[in-house]
Amino acid sequence: MKKKIFRLACCLAACSMFAFVGCTDVLSLLFGDEDKSDKKDSYSEDEWNPNEDPMASVSSKDESEDDTVVIEPVDPNPDKTLLRTETDGIGHEIAYYTDGTCEDLGRTVPIDFTPTSPQTKEGYQYFSTLNKSNGLCSFYEDIYTVSCNFHASDKNVTKTNGYYEIANIPFLQYGLTDDEAVSVWRALSLDHPEFFWMDSAVLLSRTSVTMLVSPTYAEASAREEAQEAVEAMLYDCDAYIDSTTSLTERALTIHDYVAGKITYAYKSDGYTPEDAIWAHNVVGGALYGRGVCETYAKTYDYLCETFDLPCITVAGYAIEDGQTFGHAWNVVEVDGAWYNVDITWNDMGTETLSRQWFGTDPEEFVQTHDAFTPEDGWNVNFMYALPTFAKEGLNPVRAAKTEDIQSGKYTAQTAPMYPNIEAVCGLLSEGVTYEAYLYPQTSATAKRAEIVTEGATLYRVPHTAGTLVINGSYLTYGDGYYQMACLSSPDAIAFMGDVVLRNVSYSAPSLTLNGSTLTTTGRAVEITVDGVIVGGNLTDKTTEWTDITAVRLNTLTAQGTELRLLGGGEMERANIHSGTLRLGSAKDVTIGTLWYATANEQLYIDRASAATKITIGDITAGITANEEAGTSAVIPNKVRLTVVYTSANDYPSIQVKSKTTDAKLYLLMHGNSESPYTLGKAFINLGDSVSLSALQVAYTWFSFTRDLAQGDYEKLANGDVCIK
Repeated sequence: MKKKIFRLACCLAACSMFAFVGCTDVLSLLFGDEDKSDKKDSYSEDEWNPNEDPMASVSSKDESEDDTVVIEPVDPNPDKTLLRTETDGIGHEIAYYTDGTCEDLGRTVPIDFTPTSPQTKEGYQYFSTLNKSNGLCSFYEDIYTVSCNFHASDKNVTKTNGYYEIANIPFLQYGLTDDEAVSVWRALSLDHPEFFWMDSAVLLSRTSVTMLVSPTYAEASAREEAQEAVEAMLYDCDAYIDSTTSLTERALTIHDYVAGKITYAYKSDGYTPEDAIWAHNVVGGALYGRGVCETYAKTYDYLCETFDLPCITVAGYAIEDGQTFGHAWNVVEVDGAWYNVDITWNDMGTETLSRQWFGTDPEEFVQTHDAFTPEDGWNVNFMYALPTFAKEGLNPVRAAKTEDIQSGKYTAQTAPMYPNIEAVCGLLSEGVTYEAYLYPQTSATAKRAEIVTEGATLYRVPHTAGTLVINGSYLTYGDGYYQMACLSSPDAIAFMGDVVLRNVSYSAPSLTLNGSTLTTTGRAVEITVDGVIVGGNLTDKTTEWTDITAVRLNTLTAQGTELRLLGGGEMERANIHSGTLRLGSAKDVTIGTLWYATANEQLYIDRASAATKITIGDITAGITANEEAGTSAVIPNKVRLTVVYTSANDYPSIQVKSKTTDAKLYLLMHGNSESPYTLGKAFINLGDSVSLSALQVAYTWFSFTRDLAQGDYEKLANGDVCIK
């Protein structure tokens, strides 16, 4: 009878944010005689005997040894009245105070390093749903028992038959095929990252599976060193866990911890992924701080399970430019919903950390990640069916009432964390304003220079009262390069209440404001909507600029440095207050009433041509006591309308139907080197109520500006004003 060895390719993965490097999982079939003649007849006390009953429990240490860990929590807050203390599910002591607040005082119960019960694992639960559930689950339990016994052992393993054998586990009595048996072994190896010593190969005959220990961990001292490092890593991570925070924050904190703990492991050439066994298990991160995607995934899995977050290590392929590469990642359960997580791709080095692949929208995630499935068959690459994912991604935000931020009760780093903006909207009520912060820091990212800003998704804004302020970030680099926080909606979205975007670029197929007000503030904002922003008010208060696409609004207000309308637009009223309203080229824009606050503002029509049509119903100007409390009436002596045209004979069509202000309309034309006296072309149409004396025309080219005398232009019977 022949015995086969099924081996997983040691390098599952290999990917960074910028490139995928590595090899795919392969199945290597090697044959060897099942001759036991070279087996040892006897084993010393220090050696593991694979011939003993594999189900018999073992003790790894003298029972007299006392390794009890004594942990003293911090004292409760002396400035508050303590109501009670309780120990929570992960062993932290929580203090509850009479003012309704609570505080995590730290760990009081040592971490339990006992391997996780198989009944709680997704692989076991999947097998329990199949026709051969009894046999599959029983064989899983057998492998688990053997693994637990060896995990607790302090015995060395000697090489026999060319391998470091742990135990021979039969499966025929369960009615399983050899492919089904090796698939169970594979599922258990994914479910239990704590069994770091497990070899990536397994010996398989027609009747049994022989488990192997990796040669690296054949010596008990090597396993002990690795286990101590793993346990130290768990206690280190525990210091960042605050049990009073949300499960969303816990999942993100562990993600950030792993990304900060591990760097991607390459061989000495700096290109080839490391293939040593430690780079493919939790020891890589714990002992060396390095590893490939399996190390990231298994470490996140183990830490999440330790801190009461169900998690799965997923094997499959990464997809880039039509090519596939072996890869591993996670799915994690947060508040009853499952989400995808790929820390390998999020880890961008010591200074930056991405959140793009944390809780990613499942439709987006599957474009680049292809998990193995049961449909791929029973084999050494077997992957059980994954849970159903949440329809929407996980986009953590911190949020608190604006008054609590202003009072110092919370900061952008300490405000409670919520799974997404939609959850914050549920907190809003009439007259209440909440500050929401995208890409929040966690206790594990305090030393990071920045959180890069791609990937947040807004699915809906279900608030009808109050105001939601969405805070992003604005990062600048050399040569004028900048990066803003990015927020997008995959589908058409409607704002039912007032929203403020601060340093956030936003994109959506379409946006309906439903009478609410969208305000842009901060340093700079970009709003890209494929359709038209309709049905409400938009106010720009940025210090540099805001770009928006086409609009159909009640009111558009330019109160920042520059509001740039890149597409066409219709608005009942456009207000220019302390800034510039810049209209894009070759687009139709209709403004019911155009209001200037002072003489310092301007309407700027950029790169206009004959295809550009600007229609203004009425121009008015001046700040009155009613419009701005405490300010006496200020009426400017002129209001500016600047036109940059594309050629000497290609003017835009500009119509001003009326002007209900004493301020003179100052038309400044940016042209080319030709003299304006030779243009002979209508460039503005004035309504009957707008006299020629209310118009001032100037021509500019680079630093040269020349005012035209009123006698140099005339108003025709149809209202056109032409150069003579």
